[in-house]
Amino acid sequence: MMDEYEVKVRQQIKQYEAGIDEFPLPRIFHYYSHNFLRNKVASVFKTQSNVEFYASQFASLYNGNSPLNIISIGSGDGSQEIEIARALLTLGVKFNMVGLDLLPDLVKQANGAAKAVGLEGVFSAKIFDFNKHDIEIEVDGFMAHHSLHHILELERLFDLIKRTIKPNGLFLTQDMIGRNGHMRWPETLAIVESVWDIIDERKKYHHQFKKTMHKYENYDCSHVGFEGIRAQDILPLLLERFSFSKFVGCGGLIDVFTDRGYGPNFDPTDLADRCFIETIYAINEGLLETGAIKPTQMYAALVKKQEKSTCAYYRSQSPQFCVRNPTMNYATYPQHE
Repeated sequence: MMDEYEVKVRQQIKQYEAGIDEFPLPRIFHYYSHNFLRNKVASVFKTQSNVEFYASQFASLYNGNSPLNIISIGSGDGSQEIEIARALLTLGVKFNMVGLDLLPDLVKQANGAAKAVGLEGVFSAKIFDFNKHDIEIEVDGFMAHHSLHHILELERLFDLIKRTIKPNGLFLTQDMIGRNGHMRWPETLAIVESVWDIIDERKKYHHQFKKTMHKYENYDCSHVGFEGIRAQDILPLLLERFSFSKFVGCGGLIDVFTDRGYGPNFDPTDLADRCFIETIYAINEGLLETGAIKPTQMYAALVKKQEKSTCAYYRSQSPQFCVRNPTMNYATYPQHE
C-alpha cells in the first residue's frame, strides 16, 4: 500500500503529463509583468528578464579559470535553463549546469531539448528527489525557478544547499512564498471578496476549473500533488539558514486577477480591463508597503549565512518584514517604525 508521499508523487506526475504549458500564463499577466513587476525587480536587481536575472549574477562568480558548477532545482523541461545557458555562453562563462527534477518525462524532454540546440555539453538533466537524494559536489551556484513550493522536505533541501555551496557561491530563486496551497491569507481574502461583489460575472469564470465562481473560492492547491505544499515556510526557513544579498517581494492581491485561473478574463487591449488591473496593482503595492498584506512571490539572491550582511530590497520591504506569521492576527500587524 502506498504511503501519502508516494500518492502525492504519482499525483504530481499525472498533473504534468499534459505538459507544463497546459494552462499558459494569460496576456494580462504579461501586461502586468512588463509594465509593473519588471520595474520593481529591476530597481533592485538591475535586470530586465528572468534569464538575465540568473545569468548576470552567475556570470559575476566566474573568474576566467575553472568552469562553474551550477545546479537547477526542479528544472522541469529545461526551457529556462537552456536560455540561461545560452546567455552564459554569450557572456564568455565556462560552466557545467545540471538540472534536477522528480518527473522522468520532464527530464527526458530537457535532455532532448538541450541536444536539439547543441547544448548537451554544458547542460544536462537527471531524475532527482530533493526529499531523499544527496548532492556530492561543491556548487558555485544554485537556482530554483518556481520549484521550491513543490518541495516537502524544505529543511533537508536548504541544509543540502548550505552544505555544498562554495563560500562565495550564490543561491538564486524566484518562487512563491504565500500561504500553503496558494490560498489567500484572511486579510487578503477579505479584499478579494469585496472586489468579487462588484465585478462583472464574466470576470468570475475560472479557466482551469471551467466554471463560474459566483462566490470566490479560496482553493487549496496542495490537496493534489505538491503544489504550494509548504510555500509559507520558504521565506522563514531561508532567513534561518542564509543571508539575503538582494530581495524583492511582490503579489498578494494582484495574483488572483492575473494568474491562469481568472487572468484570461481580462484583456490588455481593453481600456477598462487595464484600468482595473492597474488599480488592483496600486492597492496591492500600498498594502505591501504598510504590511497590511504580505507578498506571495519573491525574487532573491542568497549567500552563506554571515554575522554581518547587507541586503538590497525594494523601499522598506525587507525579507524579514515580508514574512507572514501564520499564528499572528493580521489586524495587529506591526507597521514600519
